[in-house]
Amino acid sequence: MDQIFSREAMQQRGADAFNAGRPRDSHGMNPFAAALPDWLAGYDRAAQEECVFFRRQAEIVTKEAA
Repeated sequence: MDQIFSREAMQQRGADAFNAGRPRDSHGMNPFAAALPDWLAGYDRAAQEECVFFRRQAEIVTKEAA
């Protein structure tokens, strides 16, 4: 029997995978799984948030060095 997860739960699972350092294709779902877009959205959102964080940190360091 298949287990049903909410969209938010799948997005959180994707974010958790990114935060754990797993690759973007580590979801283990088939390419046409209905939950895959939500998982990838969570993964990509977590990656974007990290990118923004480190960019801000780089800007702070650059300003301090000037």
